[in-house]
Amino acid sequence: ILNLRLTREGPLVLQGDRGVSRKGPALTNASYYYSRPRMLTRGTLKIGSQTHTVAGNSWFDHEWSTTALGRDVTGWDWFSIHLADGRDLMVCQIRDAQNRPNEYGFGSLSRPDGTYEILTADQFLITPTGYWTSPSTGNQYPGEWEINLPGQGLSLRVVPVIPHQEHT
Repeated sequence: ILNLRLTREGPLVLQGDRGVSRKGPALTNASYYYSRPRMLTRGTLKIGSQTHTVAGNSWFDHEWSTTALGRDVTGWDWFSIHLADGRDLMVCQIRDAQNRPNEYGFGSLSRPDGTYEILTADQFLITPTGYWTSPSTGNQYPGEWEINLPGQGLSLRVVPVIPHQEHT
């Protein structure tokens, strides 16, 4: 049993263009999207007869739309990261039918002072560095990544805590 209390810290981040996040060339390939990158989180986790006190930061995203992604979209690489210096990074690239990034990547970089910057696809690079093939479907997925933001002096390596996962 998980019982948490989340308290917002910092402002709401309107992702994309004033909260509208484009995902493809059609005007309908978009969603409304906002984030609360840092929410103070405290509570308890009960496993069997043992209760553990937990505390930390959570990230809350809310996204909604009335249409699906375009037919040429095969997937996306989406990351929300609390950085050690107090900044919060969210970046996403949408992959086309050839598994290459389309030009509709987006993101944000939030600062501890409450300000944030909306990022466009030309401000970051997400590069898969490892792959995994599902034994049940035969689909191949990126399994490790490098994320670079040259203008921010950021270079990150992302490795899943729980590898080899598939959502079908």
